[in-house]
Amino acid sequence: MDFLILNETVASTWQRFLNGRRESLSRNSLSRELLQRWERVRALGVDPDGPEEVESIATPQQIRERREELDRLLVEGEEILETTAAAFSARHFLLLLADRDGMVITTLGGGEFADHARNVRLIEGAQWAEEIRGTNAIGTALAEKRPVVVSGYAHYERVNHSLICYSCPIRNPDGEVVAVLDATSFQSPLDPLAKYSISGAARAIEESWYQAVRQPSDPPRRPIYTGLPAPKKDPFGRLFGTDPALEKAKERSAKFARSSLPVLLLAETGTGKNLLAEAIHRASDRSDGPFVSVNCGALTPSLLESELFGYGPGAFTGASPEGRKGRVAAAHQGTLFLDEVGEMSPSLQALLLRVLEDGSFNRVGELETQVVDIRLICATCRDLPAMVESGEFRSDLFYRIRGAPIGLPPLRQREDIVELAEHLLEGLCPPPGRPPGLSRDCQSWLQTHPWPGNIRELKTSLHHALILADGRDTLEIEDFPDASTSTSDRLPRADEPPVSAEESEKRAVLRARDAAQGNISEMARRLGVARTTVYRMLKRHGLR
Repeated sequence: MDFLILNETVASTWQRFLNGRRESLSRNSLSRELLQRWERVRALGVDPDGPEEVESIATPQQIRERREELDRLLVEGEEILETTAAAFSARHFLLLLADRDGMVITTLGGGEFADHARNVRLIEGAQWAEEIRGTNAIGTALAEKRPVVVSGYAHYERVNHSLICYSCPIRNPDGEVVAVLDATSFQSPLDPLAKYSISGAARAIEESWYQAVRQPSDPPRRPIYTGLPAPKKDPFGRLFGTDPALEKAKERSAKFARSSLPVLLLAETGTGKNLLAEAIHRASDRSDGPFVSVNCGALTPSLLESELFGYGPGAFTGASPEGRKGRVAAAHQGTLFLDEVGEMSPSLQALLLRVLEDGSFNRVGELETQVVDIRLICATCRDLPAMVESGEFRSDLFYRIRGAPIGLPPLRQREDIVELAEHLLEGLCPPPGRPPGLSRDCQSWLQTHPWPGNIRELKTSLHHALILADGRDTLEIEDFPDASTSTSDRLPRADEPPVSAEESEKRAVLRARDAAQGNISEMARRLGVARTTVYRMLKRHGLR
């Protein structure tokens, strides 16, 4: 779709509109087009001199919630956003991403324009919908669902007359406008390169998102990104850390990613198995295909079967009359990731083995056999060899899925816990806020806490501490949940044997159960894990 160009370089044009002298404006075709947009925002009651009371900026928590709603866009578009921002920043443009309501949720780059951007409230949490800021590229692109350039005096608000802004809507795979990508800088002549670059980046994000969720029967989409170059980043870059064991796991994963072997990730809950599995997919020759993830421990066996293999029309009470495609079919020519595969029932294990042997399966309640081509990645925190020995897990399936076993270290064994905590704090305190530091006692506690919930628990604990710190420059040990016991009390004596992973987890579960008075939801929050995981922990340690 062509850009709507709203460009006005003469201040008197804007002033004549405010004074009610519209007759002279209507003689010029460009001004007549601009007049329609100004009339619209005037009818909305927008004050060209800005509101009497400056609109409030969203809190960090509200910004995080808005980001979570666009999580898939941010994940699939991460490389494109960073590359585009770098190119625009070199020309002193700020790159912004706003949600469907016009709230800015991400800003990148800016160059010499960055300081001025804060003065005009081009910051995360600010609202740029038309009904709040008048005619502007973000708000007008949302209102008209089309790419927009707004330059100079075409902005309705006086404070924005020094700006030039290029915006393009971003649609989800269903075609709904869910965000706007914008590049803004000091007012300058219209630049075709900036216009095509912002629209190209928006289209590239849409395409990347679509390819990540498309079904095998869906047609390919166009236009493909032809704007700024977007070099491919390290697929394993999202697994932050400098721990030697983690680095070894990433190196090993990168090698096996290029093979067709099934991968078995051996790691505890919350260590980043899903991130590693997706990184392996992105580094493989199937990266253009779908990545489909299923948590086998989160569903009952019957629900898991229909989730994996789908079901035929009216297969059971409450089933859709059209039937449903399962996750296995959705992963055709891509990667299927089965987390907590050790929780699969024996009957489902047999069905999975059949898929691995010849790619065939049947939807629930249907006789017709379907065939898929998938790469399988499984993950578990269970002792699968022991389960094979006891008959809980099929030996033939075990030997098929463990083609390339890869381990991820639990958080308590990592050497970079403090560095990781500081990295997570940066994400929890988005710009312009500055993340607090960690006191010496706090760092010691982080390194000695057992972390049964691993990185999930660490992130939850940091969020808890940030709330209690209430703007302080440094987080203290008392800001963290379950940190009432001093660090020295928690350190083992020299003559004590090391605590096993099982015993460490059991102690943490007991502490969480006592603190939560048996409330499963509260236990899950304290441990940083899902409720289903809490139930399994209780059962595993005989605490139910």
